[in-house]
Amino acid sequence: MSKTLKNKDLQYYMDLEYPIEITRCDGEFIAEYPDLPGCLAQGSTEKEAKTKLKEGREAWFRVTLELGLPIPLPHGTLPEVELEVSFPGWKKDFELPSIKNISPFGLVGAA
Repeated sequence: MSKTLKNKDLQYYMDLEYPIEITRCDGEFIAEYPDLPGCLAQGSTEKEAKTKLKEGREAWFRVTLELGLPIPLPHGTLPEVELEVSFPGWKKDFELPSIKNISPFGLVGAA
């Protein structure tokens, strides 16, 4: 049985905490979400880069949802999965052996 995970709504993803990586390059700061390919922003300060990145994240989610593409969860997050599982009916109930014929030395009357 295989199940595919469906995308949730925009607010679901906006509420998740994605880790941010900051890189300094040629005097500028580049902020990116490693879990969201291509979602990055640049700023003259680390704060500016993070602010722009957070603004761009919503646009990234909107476009990805509109295209019907899968959205990765933050690294280390387990997805919520709903499974429908049916257990086969037992043909015979499990029966414990009777203890009236058991002694400390084994079965009484056993050859």
